[in-house]
Amino acid sequence: AQQEGEFLGAYRTHMRSVQRDFQSLKEDIEAKESAISNNTKVKQLEKERDWYKKEALHLDKVLSSTKNREQELEERLEELEEDRNW
Repeated sequence: AQQEGEFLGAYRTHMRSVQRDFQSLKEDIEAKESAISNNTKVKQLEKERDWYKKEALHLDKVLSSTKNREQELEERLEELEEDRNW
């Protein structure tokens, strides 16, 4: 019974130590995540990423419009060639 009590006491002490270490590590992680999100380089890269994304979407619209225009012109050309050959 005495050994069991000593074991449980040592176990509780060890678990409190582990919990303190775990809490300390969680706080370190939160502090580092906060530092990263506040990092000006990260903010600059995110700004550039957003610009490139916006530009890619714009160019996709331009490409789509150009392809539509090309299709219209090809159809018109076919009509003109048919009229000429008739």
